[in-house]
Amino acid sequence: MAKRKVRPSMVILFAALTAAASFGGGHLYVRSQAKKYAEEDAAMPETAMNAYVERLSANQFDGIYETTQKISAGYDTENVYNEKLASLFTQSEPLHAVKTGETGDTVSYRIYSDAAAIADASLMKNENEWELAVPLTGQESYMVEVPAGSLVSVNDIPFTKDMLAEADVPAAVCSQMPDQTAVPHMDIYQIDGLLGEPEITISGIAKTANIKNVLNGNLVVGEEVTDQKILDMIIRYGETIAKFPAQEASLGEVAAIAFTQSYWYQRYQTVQNYWFTSHAISNFSNEKVLKCIKIDDDTMLAHVVFDYFADNGEVHRTWHIGYQMTLMKSGDTWKVAGMGIDNELNPNTVDPESDPE
Repeated sequence: MAKRKVRPSMVILFAALTAAASFGGGHLYVRSQAKKYAEEDAAMPETAMNAYVERLSANQFDGIYETTQKISAGYDTENVYNEKLASLFTQSEPLHAVKTGETGDTVSYRIYSDAAAIADASLMKNENEWELAVPLTGQESYMVEVPAGSLVSVNDIPFTKDMLAEADVPAAVCSQMPDQTAVPHMDIYQIDGLLGEPEITISGIAKTANIKNVLNGNLVVGEEVTDQKILDMIIRYGETIAKFPAQEASLGEVAAIAFTQSYWYQRYQTVQNYWFTSHAISNFSNEKVLKCIKIDDDTMLAHVVFDYFADNGEVHRTWHIGYQMTLMKSGDTWKVAGMGIDNELNPNTVDPESDPE
């Protein structure tokens, strides 16, 4: 039998197909390996840290607070924490990170701006991702007054007994009342190492708020008051108190809204208002209760601000007024039990073109 010959054209076609298959398989293999190496590189802590450094430089802090709370739970709020991060990482020199240690799934770094160390940080492995924590310790200390016996916490971290400075003492904001038998009692805690003012929670109160006592600097915590009728009343009381020195209200009108036995009123009634010149034009504006809290059912503390303008035809002036008011109930009526004046509460600035009378 004659041997079958393979035509040259068939040999060439077979070789071409074999080469194409070999090349294609190699190309797929290279692509697969490149993808694998890219995934491995992305999973490296150094790659993750470099990405976080870029985010810090751009003031992008999403998720960092939550991770930091996992390893170093603190009393600072997320807003205060992020503000501190922004101040730390606003640098003229580029940031870079240097590895300082590694334990299990945690890698430690120190972040620098040029040669200056800014902060220590840690990368924590969470499944296939690295999360960044930047623990910060502040220098601020706060004395916090809460209704006696309250269960108090910040960021779901309960206050501990070693933080208690005083227990069951009369509320300082009611100290201008000579009879202390009816005033609420408070527990006073001290919190150290904060970056800024904390947001405090009292168990059993839906929404709490802090007010800084302008007379002693302590934070007073209670239930936030949002009832507009009460807020309007506080503004009205504040304006009435401001009107007497301006010869626009009688002392009797002030007495009607005050505990007349209170120390503040006893001093207030001696104010001489004859120095304020007669004026035909005056008005109040920008009235606002910045914050109001209930300490108990019969006691409130509020910060109220407003502007008062007067013009006697020759001279005009605007006063930017800020009051702290303690209010207590007399029967069913709220009356002013304590006053503190702090015009810095008012966010407006004095008109540089206005003239004193």
